[in-house]
Amino acid sequence: WDVRVPACFPGLGPVAWMAAAIPGDHLPTQEELKLIGSLRTRFEDQLAGRAANGRDYPCLVGDLALLRVLRGNGNDLDQAAVWYSRCLRTVAECNLDEVVADMTNALDQAGTLTPLDDMLPYHAEIKEYVRAIFTAPQLSPAGDLINYISFARFDMWALTSRAEWWHWVRYMHGATVMRMVECDRQSRAQGRLVRVITIIDVAECALRMFNCPKFHINHSRDLGSFQESVAAEIFGPVVVLNAPWLIQKLVAGVMRFVPERFQQKVKLVKGDGTDDPDFVRLVGGEAQLKQLLSVREAIFRTGPQGARPELHAIPARAAVVKSLDVVPGQRVDWELEVLPAFGDGWLGESDIRFSVDAFWLCEAGQEASHELIA
Repeated sequence: WDVRVPACFPGLGPVAWMAAAIPGDHLPTQEELKLIGSLRTRFEDQLAGRAANGRDYPCLVGDLALLRVLRGNGNDLDQAAVWYSRCLRTVAECNLDEVVADMTNALDQAGTLTPLDDMLPYHAEIKEYVRAIFTAPQLSPAGDLINYISFARFDMWALTSRAEWWHWVRYMHGATVMRMVECDRQSRAQGRLVRVITIIDVAECALRMFNCPKFHINHSRDLGSFQESVAAEIFGPVVVLNAPWLIQKLVAGVMRFVPERFQQKVKLVKGDGTDDPDFVRLVGGEAQLKQLLSVREAIFRTGPQGARPELHAIPARAAVVKSLDVVPGQRVDWELEVLPAFGDGWLGESDIRFSVDAFWLCEAGQEASHELIA
C-alpha cells in the first residue's frame, strides 16, 4: 500500500503508510540489529562515501534511522533496501545534505533539543502564509513531539502569487529534515523511537483558498513524493480539530478505502478538543493546548500604526480571540470600542469583558509558563 495524504505542511504528508509496518517505539531487538547490519552491507559503498565526505548524518544513516526504514517496511530487508535506495537518490536530487548540515548547525548553536520555527529556511517569508508551532514546549505523555498547524490563513492563491516558489520548496525541505534531526536526537535522549503528533486546526478555513490549480501543479511537481521518500516512521497520529460537517463526511468516506493502520492514525476531534480529557492530556495539558489554539488567531501583518481595525459582532457568552507574537522590549496597546446595537434601546447597552493571557515559550526541559496579565 502507498496511501498519500494530500497535504502540504511540515509534519504532514504526503507520507507513505505501509500496512505491514512494525508497531512499537522500542529500541532495536537483536534480530533487528542483524537486519540493520545487513542493510548497511547492501549500501556499503555509498555509506562509506558519505562517511569519507563528512556526510554520515545520524538522521540519514544512523542505526535508529535504519531501524525506522526497516520497521516502516515490516522488517522486510528487500523492501527496506528498495525504499532506502530511493531515499538516498532523493537526498542527492534535492541537495538535502546542505539542508541537513544547516538544520543540524542551527540546533547545535541553539543548544537545545527543541527547534524554533525561525530556524527553518525562509521562515520570515513563509510565516505570512503558514501559521504553525513546529514543536510545542511540552511533549506528549509518552514523550512524542507535538506539532500544531492552523489552516486559517493558508491561502494557496496568495502564496503562489506573492512568495518565491523555491522558497516554499526549500522551507518544506528544511521542515522535513529538521523533524528528522529532532526525532533522531530525541530518540537517543529518551531511549525510544520518538515520533511527532500533528494537530491540524481547520477552523475558519475557506475552501476557495485551497482551490488553486497552479499551487497543486507546482506542489505535485516539486514536493509530491518528497516526504514519503526521505522520512520513515517519523510521523505519528494526525488529529484534526474544528472539522465542519462536510470535512467529517469526506474524511469518513476516504477512510473506508485505506488500510486499518492508517485509519487509526487519523482522528477527528469535536470542536477544539478542550472538552476531550484524553486529547488534552495527549497534547501536553490544558495550558499548552490553549497556547496552540491561540496561534490560529495570530495577527500576521501590522503596519506602522499597528494592527488594522476590525469589526466583530460577538454573540452573548461568546468570545473573540486575537494573538500577537512579541519579543522582549516590545509594547502592545489595545483600543476597544463597543458600538450601539439594534436592541440597546430596550435591553440596555452591550458590554464586554476584556482579558489578556501571556504564554511564554521556553527551552526544552523547562516548564511552560502561562500568566493572566490583564
